[in-house]
Amino acid sequence: MAGNRIKNLARLLKWSSRLEDLRTLDCIGVVTRDGPSDDEVRYGTIFSMPAKKYTTLKTILEGPQDNVYLDDWFKVAKSVTRAVLCLHLAGWLHKGLRSKNILYFQDDTGNFSYEEPYLAGFEYSREISAPGQTEGVTDDLEANLYRHEEVQGVPEEPSDDDQGKPAKTSFAMKHDIYSIDILLLELGLQKPMIQLYEEAIQTEKYEHSAAAFREWILSKALPKLGRSRGKEYMRATELCLKSEFEETSADELQQAFYKSVVRPISCSWGR
Repeated sequence: MAGNRIKNLARLLKWSSRLEDLRTLDCIGVVTRDGPSDDEVRYGTIFSMPAKKYTTLKTILEGPQDNVYLDDWFKVAKSVTRAVLCLHLAGWLHKGLRSKNILYFQDDTGNFSYEEPYLAGFEYSREISAPGQTEGVTDDLEANLYRHEEVQGVPEEPSDDDQGKPAKTSFAMKHDIYSIDILLLELGLQKPMIQLYEEAIQTEKYEHSAAAFREWILSKALPKLGRSRGKEYMRATELCLKSEFEETSADELQQAFYKSVVRPISCSWGR
C-alpha cells in the first residue's frame, strides 16, 4: 500500500514543473531498501535540485530580516497558498505543512526569489480519495504547533471497542488549511511559530494544549496581524484557524478556500 502511494506521489511530482503554481521540486526517481524486518520495505524519493545552496522559510523567520521587505512577505504568502490549492486540486494532501518544509534556492546572483518557494516534506502525503490510507507523523511539540488538534501526534491503533475504526480523525483537506493559517500567521508577524508558543506559555494562567494555543492565537496574536497586514489578510487567516468553511465536498471546499483565502491574499498587496 505504501509503495503504491509513493509511486503515485512520484508521478505527480515528476510533472510538477509543468504546473507553475504547484511549486514542488521535480521528482526523478523512487528508491527502495530493506527495512528492519523481512517483510518491510522502505521507500524514498529523489528530487532534482535547481541549485546547491538553499534555505528554509523557518531559517528566514529566525534570522535577520533587514533585506526582506513587506512585499516579499506577501509574495511568500501568495505563492504558498496557491501551491497548496494546486496540490489539493491535483487530489493530494500534504500533511506536513510548516515553515521548515518550504525551501528557497539561490539564483545566479546569490539571492532568493520570494515568489519561488518549493514545497517539501511529502513523506506523509496521500491522495484525498484514499481517506482510509494514512501514515503516522512525527509527534513533537514544534511539528504539532502547525497541526489541528484533531490530528496531532502519531495516529492511534484501533481498539476492540472501536470495531476496527481508527481512534483518531482521519487527516482531511481542512487540516492542511489549518496549517496554512499557522504559516500565514508566521509570515504576518515575521516570527517562527515556536517563538509564538514561547510567548503563549508566558501568559498568566495559560496551560498548553492544542485548543488552548488556538484560543491564544485568536485572542492575542491575530489582532496584531490585522495591524501589520490588513483586514483581508487577517480575515483569511482567521477563516483557516476557525475552519469556517461550511462546504462538505472536496470541490466545494477547494472553491471556498480559493475565494476566501487564496484570492484575498493574492489581492491584498500591489493592487
